Amino acid sequence: MDRNLNREGWLSIAGPERGRRRAGRVFGTAPVFVSCDELSEEVIEALKSDPELTVREVDAATARDQSNGWLDPNGTIDVRGEILTHDDFEALIAERARIMADTLVADAVARAVAELEGQLSEAENMVTQMTIARDEALTRAENAEKALAAAQADADANDPPPKRGKG
Repeated sequence: MDRNLNREGWLSIAGPERGRRRAGRVFGTAPVFVSCDELSEEVIEALKSDPELTVREVDAATARDQSNGWLDPNGTIDVRGEILTHDDFEALIAERARIMADTLVADAVARAVAELEGQLSEAENMVTQMTIARDEALTRAENAEKALAAAQADADANDPPPKRGKG
């Protein structure tokens, strides 16, 4: 691809089937795109006046797209049998890019939701385990308190009454 395809002022030049050599280039039936910056005014006029050459002025976008094989020489694109103009093609590409972006966003959101649901499930499991551990600790504490109270009652029952002094 020509490194100057982004400049303004382009010529689409096509020649006969056997080819035609002009301005240091060979022009055949497939259009050749040349930036006007590369040619002098005299050369441009000579190319335009050559009866064996078809010379059209095109914009940079058309030159870029046709040189990439996106547009045919009539400035249209065949997309799966549907003939589109350059503007319609750009609109189609923009719409497809929007759909792809929407799909990518939806996929990313779905993955994030699934990951968060997994984390939530793990957190719920941890809370359940912590609740069970807390309940077991409370039961052990209650049992320890009961055992302590029973031991204290036993100790009190087996202790002789305190001696009272004279007084």
